[in-house]
Amino acid sequence: MRRGIAVSRPLYFGCRRKNGHTQAVLITEYATDFISLNTLLSQWALKKPSCSSRKEIIAAVASAIRKLHQVRFCHRHLVPKHIFLKPDSKPIPVILIDLEAMEPFRPFRKNRQADLASLNNRCRSVSQTDKLRFLFSYLGISKWTPSAKQFARDILRKTYQKSRSSLQKSTNRMSCV
Repeated sequence: MRRGIAVSRPLYFGCRRKNGHTQAVLITEYATDFISLNTLLSQWALKKPSCSSRKEIIAAVASAIRKLHQVRFCHRHLVPKHIFLKPDSKPIPVILIDLEAMEPFRPFRKNRQADLASLNNRCRSVSQTDKLRFLFSYLGISKWTPSAKQFARDILRKTYQKSRSSLQKSTNRMSCV
């Protein structure tokens, strides 16, 4: 929270190096009354909320991720189950979890794109319109610009690469069985 990133209150953090890799554990306080974006998207699949409600939620999530990136940090595993919110509150509070792998950006653009591609890859049930709303809100724009179009293309390319990589891994696992 010191950098403006909303998180659950940390209770314990531990870190060690093993076989040349860093292993970390972060235990946080339970986020009472918050639900994961993953759960919310499942609910949307059953009953879509009003357009204004979706816009508010999308803007709140985009703002939280933009704040993370503005302080030049990359989540490294940004997926809907690591984003929690209270959709019935005004304004909608959003917290991020699973931050033990978070790291400072090296090349700013590529890290930011990797986070957004990861999220895009795991939000397959979200409409293209809502994904565009998210991107516009994240970028703070109201209409397409040449740089926004290129940024969107780069995210889509990374998303495609991630989904192909995931598909190859699952195919390799199935062929070993």
